[in-house]
Amino acid sequence: MKKIAFLFSALFWAACSETQNIADVNERDAFVSGESSSSLVELLPVSEPARLSSSSVNSDTVRVVSADTFFVEFSDTLSEPPCGVSKSSKKESAPFALLVGGRAAKLAGNGIFSEDAELTAKEELYKALGLDTLFDKFSFSKYSIEGALNFIFRNGVSAESDYIGNFAESGTLDKSAFCAIWKNNPLTSEAYGSEQEMMYLWARAVGIRGCVYDVRDVEEPYLIFNNILRKCVDLPYCDKNLIGSVKHAGLENAINDTSFVCTERGWTILKNYDLDVKDSLCDEVGKMFKSNSVKDQFYVCKEDGWTITTKLAYETKDIPCDKPLKLVKSPTVDTLFYLCKDSKWKIANRMEIETNEIPCDRIGKIFEGEFREYEWEKNGTFYICRETGWDIATHREADIGENVCDAEGKTIQGNLDSLMYYVCYKNAWTDFYETPCDSNNKRMRASENGRFNEYICYNGKWHYSVDWTCEYPKDYYFNPDIEYGTLVDERDGKTYRTVDVNGRIWMAENLRLVTDASQSVPFDDNCEIAGRFYSAGAAQTACPAGWRLPDTTDLNAFFPPDFDNLSGYMMSAYLEQFVSEIGNHCNGYGCNTYGTTILALGVYDVASEKMNALGMSHYWVYGDRNAKNVKQMHFHNSLISYREASDSDFLPIRCVKE
Repeated sequence: MKKIAFLFSALFWAACSETQNIADVNERDAFVSGESSSSLVELLPVSEPARLSSSSVNSDTVRVVSADTFFVEFSDTLSEPPCGVSKSSKKESAPFALLVGGRAAKLAGNGIFSEDAELTAKEELYKALGLDTLFDKFSFSKYSIEGALNFIFRNGVSAESDYIGNFAESGTLDKSAFCAIWKNNPLTSEAYGSEQEMMYLWARAVGIRGCVYDVRDVEEPYLIFNNILRKCVDLPYCDKNLIGSVKHAGLENAINDTSFVCTERGWTILKNYDLDVKDSLCDEVGKMFKSNSVKDQFYVCKEDGWTITTKLAYETKDIPCDKPLKLVKSPTVDTLFYLCKDSKWKIANRMEIETNEIPCDRIGKIFEGEFREYEWEKNGTFYICRETGWDIATHREADIGENVCDAEGKTIQGNLDSLMYYVCYKNAWTDFYETPCDSNNKRMRASENGRFNEYICYNGKWHYSVDWTCEYPKDYYFNPDIEYGTLVDERDGKTYRTVDVNGRIWMAENLRLVTDASQSVPFDDNCEIAGRFYSAGAAQTACPAGWRLPDTTDLNAFFPPDFDNLSGYMMSAYLEQFVSEIGNHCNGYGCNTYGTTILALGVYDVASEKMNALGMSHYWVYGDRNAKNVKQMHFHNSLISYREASDSDFLPIRCVKE
């Protein structure tokens, strides 16, 4: 039994209701791509595309071709397989092409339009294999379908079989043409007893040796294999009307009769069925008992014998559902409860359990539940009374609580988030940053969805600090808690703030010296804080007397001796302390605690006359001060990285005192 269990257990559920709408794979159609980590694949549509017929098109739109011409053209449309399989070698003996091409050629020879002939041939093939409903519910890559069916027929058909000719004539297949694989293939041998090994066999069998392949490449054929096996052992579609039904099925000379049960997930192996029921008399409809050998397996007596039932039905069989919202606890699982709703029992969800005896008698009423999924959780789930009854409250609703907005301008602090404030504005609670503000350069920090966001008040309106702008006055960019020094550039009289960082004096602003127009450009003519961008050549002589470009030694001094002992998160956040609050997102240490106000202005490409990498901090530095070789420096998380200078890149400059 073990050797075939894996064939059914995972994906037998795929075909669940019979239908006449058969999805098509048409190589001439362009289908929308699905997710794939390896490459773009063509997918089956969920439903059949519009069909062309002689009544809807004329001969200029769709050609009628001879059988021979059609077969040659169809062979050239086969999709390319993954690496390791050539198209020419695939053509030599591809059963999929022979089956569809042969049948379509026959239909075309009978006067059917070429497009319709190919589509009809595929529909007939999928239906003959029991794949019609499967393809109606799922999307597959074209190669998975061709490859899986080629694998079935190459490994499961004797040399004497004329299944291709028979299908070409009738559009049907005898089961012996495709079910023999379960006898002849090592999939059913003791050597392959797990789903993982079966997937490996598929990957190896289709010739993907030495290639990197996605698990999708093996999961899709696995769905197809299992659904064909369902057809081979004569199991019906597992639809909602068969839920709980037990069927015995097998494949002569290959797989012994096995018990299967139709569940919400489809057909699955039913363990120990014969052992469990052999001594139990099904003499009363509704009679139930529990398996002595399989955990949480229960049986109910129906008119056609013992079938599977649920734990819910078994544990509530003697409890009357006589009161709406009656709640009872499972006798076997402490966290499992059953709720009487609409005159029948159901498994209660967490909200139904926690609100069960609390009246929803006032719209807006909020309370906190006791359940904590994890011990470290500070708060339980909050529930709110709405017109329709109890509902899970949003974080914002729980944060505001039952505070009443009864006075314009009234401000409250969040119940859950002490950094969040709400203002009674136009008769409704409003996030503070959505209301007018009255103090320029006032800063507020709010915690939203696990992240801290900074806001700045300017001209009566709150602005998100991460959004870079030249609009603010220059003072907004500096740290008001830092005592800055002053540098006056004698060349042009411009004044700069300076700051001491671990014993080194840095300019706290970008250089603004105007040089030859071909060697420097302004970030913006009206943006003093951003300064100018310089060529690599101009950078070497741009600093005032007594100042120079920083080198790697200066930048390494940013890091403390115990940096390597910090947590990974604090390492990645460390450089936040040196960047401007405006234009950056800082959640670890907080922005600009050292007052250096490093700006994330990117790089100017003089060749394209475009600003690149806005939102990243790049500056000119010396790779080797003695050799005067200039490199680009980049702040990135926990690293300061360097790269060789480019003739077309212009960068800002910060100078260090000699």
